[in-house]
Amino acid sequence: MVELRKRLDNAKGRWPEELVEVLWAYICAPQSTTNKSLFSLVYGVDAMIPVEIGEPSLHRELYDPVQNHENMSTNLDLLPELREKAHIHNLAAK
Repeated sequence: MVELRKRLDNAKGRWPEELVEVLWAYICAPQSTTNKSLFSLVYGVDAMIPVEIGEPSLHRELYDPVQNHENMSTNLDLLPELREKAHIHNLAAK
């Protein structure tokens, strides 16, 4: 939240344009209590942030549609276990 406030304060009147990027970064960043991003806890995979879309990255260079489909299926099967581990980690942190 501190980083969010800094970015919004620096943006001054541009906060509506900045808000979407800030919220996306927050959703995709690993949380301190679970070490998982909110996006990965919902969908079972990590998301690409907008900076990665325009720049060369391993996500884009090594992309294989068939392998991606297989990995997505596996990740969805393991999602309940991932959520349970994150929940336990969160309770332990409290």
